[in-house]
Amino acid sequence: MSAIEAFWSYWRENEAAILAAIDDGTLQDWAGAINERVTALGDGLQWEFGPGREASHYFCVAAPGNLAGRARAERWLRAAPPAGEHFEFYASRPGRGYDPGMRIVFGEHEVTFGDFVFAIASDEARRRVDIEVWHPTFDGEPELAPRATYVALDTVLGEDAVETWIGGVEVKEASIEGQDFEALMLALQAITETEETLTVLRGQDAEGHVVFVTARLGLKAQHHPEHDRHIEVVMTLQDPTEHGLTTNEEAERLNASEDALMEKLGDAAVYVARETGEGERRLYFQADSEGEGLPIVLAWVEEQPWETEVKHHVDPEWNILRRW
Repeated sequence: MSAIEAFWSYWRENEAAILAAIDDGTLQDWAGAINERVTALGDGLQWEFGPGREASHYFCVAAPGNLAGRARAERWLRAAPPAGEHFEFYASRPGRGYDPGMRIVFGEHEVTFGDFVFAIASDEARRRVDIEVWHPTFDGEPELAPRATYVALDTVLGEDAVETWIGGVEVKEASIEGQDFEALMLALQAITETEETLTVLRGQDAEGHVVFVTARLGLKAQHHPEHDRHIEVVMTLQDPTEHGLTTNEEAERLNASEDALMEKLGDAAVYVARETGEGERRLYFQADSEGEGLPIVLAWVEEQPWETEVKHHVDPEWNILRRW
């Protein structure tokens, strides 16, 4: 029995008793047993109970800031029973929504959510919002400021929304002009509705060679947490130009071959980008290490007229997205 199967077997046997423990305040008696089973799912996973959105309570297994752990949490969630009257399940901590009177206490400091000020900049190509943050309690408190900021963001928006849609966060100790949490929530809602597009980039490598890139800059690793294997396909051009680029005729053939691969892959892999330069065409994908993505790519390579190399490694953090 896998760790995931063992967890849900334990849950089914004890759900009623756990619910009763929440109601009578004795949930701590179950903490050791639950922790043991969550730990068995993988390192770095955390768990918690809280008020549910539809059900009475939620149970969450999360890996904050850790996409490798998030992949394990998603596999755990995939095996979860349907949400019911008493419990719903999450693979990241859900947000509670915004109440300007909500506050959190850090030692002697009380941080009221209604006093946060945000300077907001939306990046539609990368589908993210970059923010500067200030709160009156930050003055002279450099250690408090980032901690309070991230706790507040996670509490209001939810862990998944923060990691997915918020890019740069710059905490300010001096006051700034900006807007409140409601404005930030509206900006995030707008960016989630922004259509993802392919961005064409022209650049140079370290040796000055021209490189053309077509990339999905707005792609979100958090939307595909189980796709934890990076695949790079390197195709040597048969008739490169003097600048190491494709001729129109070869580009058409390469594009047709790439389209055929995409059709074969379907949902087995996520297309990230392609680069052309230095006499090569390079394709980048992310696939589930436990899925069929890599075998499909390897089989496709055998059919290609180009000299082709496939490189792959485990990369749950999707480091390829930092390339451009």
